[in-house]
Amino acid sequence: MDAVAEMLRASTSLRADPESAASAGNPANAAKAANAASGTWIMGTSLGGCLAALFAANAVAFEDAAGPAVRGIVLLAPAFRPYYLPLGEMIDMAFHLGNRAKTYATPVARGIRICADDVRQQALGADPLGTPGFDARSHLWAQVLIAKSEFQLRRVRVPVLCFQGDHDRVVDAKHNEKLIASHRCGHFEWVRGGFHDLQAEPDIDEFGTRLARRLLDTGDQGWA
Repeated sequence: MDAVAEMLRASTSLRADPESAASAGNPANAAKAANAASGTWIMGTSLGGCLAALFAANAVAFEDAAGPAVRGIVLLAPAFRPYYLPLGEMIDMAFHLGNRAKTYATPVARGIRICADDVRQQALGADPLGTPGFDARSHLWAQVLIAKSEFQLRRVRVPVLCFQGDHDRVVDAKHNEKLIASHRCGHFEWVRGGFHDLQAEPDIDEFGTRLARRLLDTGDQGWA
C-alpha cells in the first residue's frame, strides 16, 4: 500500500509541477508517476531499451477490449546499433565463441565517457560489482537480441519515446533517430550535452522535465 500511495502522490505532483517531480531523482520517477496516471509505461536504457521494445512488441498478445497491456515505451539511447567495438575485435570474436576466458571490454572499461559528470564516470569505472568485459558468446547473444528487437519494433502499437544524447559514443544516435522516425507512433528527442547514460544525469538539457512532460502529453494516445 505504501508503494501505491507513493505512485499516486508522484502522479499528482507531476501533473501540478513536472519540474519538481522529474528532479526528484532518476527519470524513472517520471515513468512511475505516468504509470499511476495513465497505464503502464516500460522504460529501458541501452540494451535494456531493446528488451523494452521486444516486450512491447509481444505484449499485443495480452491486449483486450479494455486497452493495451502497455501504454507506451521509453527508450533511452537504445542499443539498436552499438558501434563502440572495433571491427577487428568483432572479427576476432568469431574465432573465440567457445573461449569463455577471453573477454572484450565494455565501454566504461575502454575509457569511453558515458556521462558528463566526472564523479559518476569515475564511480562506474571503479565499481567492484561492475563487469569489465564479456566473452564472445555473450556478445553474440546480445546481437541476436538487438536484431530481434529492431525487427519487431514495427509490431509495437503504442507510443515509442526515444531520448539520446548528442555526445553518445556507444550507440549510433543517427540510426536511432531514423528508426524511431519511421515508426507510426515514434518520437525522437536529442539531449544536448548528454552522453550514453542519460538516467544518471536527469538535469542535462532539462531531460528529466522534458521526459515527464512528454509522458503526460502522450499518455492518452490511442493504439496505432
